Amino acid sequence: MGKIILITQANDRRGALIASEVSGNETVVYAGMPDRHGANLDKALEMEQYAEATDLDLRPIVLDLATRRHASEVIRKIVDDHGRIDVIVHRSNGKLASKQPAPGNFEEFENELQDAESVRDLLFPTLCHQKYGLLIWIAGDQVVMDAIAAEYAAELEIHGVETTIITPPNVPSRIAALDIAGSPELVGDMSGDIELAEAISRIINLPDGRRPKQIDFEMASLLFE
Repeated sequence: MGKIILITQANDRRGALIASEVSGNETVVYAGMPDRHGANLDKALEMEQYAEATDLDLRPIVLDLATRRHASEVIRKIVDDHGRIDVIVHRSNGKLASKQPAPGNFEEFENELQDAESVRDLLFPTLCHQKYGLLIWIAGDQVVMDAIAAEYAAELEIHGVETTIITPPNVPSRIAALDIAGSPELVGDMSGDIELAEAISRIINLPDGRRPKQIDFEMASLLFE
């Protein structure tokens, strides 16, 4: 039986790669986007075309964590349709490089904090009620947010829910373009985005109780050899 996977932020290249990598084998992947306007509309249409061409059940959805009422309705519909959510993939933006946010970054920090709190308030009740599931938290370089992830992991563990915190590469990408509906056109160093998506897929497919609690993505290939 395939899994029900929700990716909270799939409206960029890294999120799209993760969504496509974890698809398949009767798995349903909900790829969250804050809206379907402008560039996000193009990404959603490309993802739908890719899913149709590859026969994958990959569903771009509008999921704005900043709008609690809307996000709650979206999550409730997923649970009503499938009876569960097996995996949640959440990403920190990774733009705060110090223990405390710089004065100019407080607004962005607050947005990230609100998103994290929305994940906790809107999704944890479902996982805790199920008494199983997996939260994959893709860490950034902001110490405060990663400490919150560790706190959330401890909270979920009490209810039998696993958490894996992954530290991704921070090397700037040199991908020239990615047409998700066709073959990727790659230039230069992939900066680990594909490897990160593959590592997430492998972690999801590990047996329950065997998943690492925290791992540097660059070490993931050694883990799965």
